[in-house]
Amino acid sequence: MKKLYFLFFFFTVAVFGLELSVSTGMHDSRQYSVLNITHNNEFKCTNIATPTNPQDRYICKFKEIPLTYPQKTENSFFFINPIVEKDGMFVEVIPKKNSYLAQLKKNEKDLYSWIIIGYEDKLPF
Repeated sequence: MKKLYFLFFFFTVAVFGLELSVSTGMHDSRQYSVLNITHNNEFKCTNIATPTNPQDRYICKFKEIPLTYPQKTENSFFFINPIVEKDGMFVEVIPKKNSYLAQLKKNEKDLYSWIIIGYEDKLPF
């Protein structure tokens, strides 16, 4: 039987409709991390890996610039770097290990979400 354990909640940042949360857990004795990015307005996350730079690198683009925004942070699976420019804000996520990007359906609170799962050698679940 597969067991799923959540080890700890790493951080949550909620800024004017934008929320970043990272949790870490264990599945089949392998550690993983989930970055959940949620906003009350629609936004897009894309993998910008290229043939010359095949490492996964994700950019999430937001049209608004919040008054305050998340700071650079990292855990054992991700570097998370917010970038503010005149036409909006970006969140750059650089995985340190294997990763998987997925868009979640709009939920009952009308929030839009993307998740990035960081894992060792096998995608959990």
